[in-house]
Amino acid sequence: MSQQDRSPASDVPVYAALVKELGDVPAETRREAEKALREAQAAVDFKSSPHAA
Repeated sequence: MSQQDRSPASDVPVYAALVKELGDVPAETRREAEKALREAQAAVDFKSSPHAA
């Protein structure tokens, strides 16, 4: 796990056990939200559209 993907609570033993069992849900959620944001920005970026005037 990279430093960027590491959640602040990952030093807490209970949290570490949950991450080991279930994965780092907050980090995964953050990555997916950033991906959705990039896709949404691309969808409304009319400057790069092939139909732009």
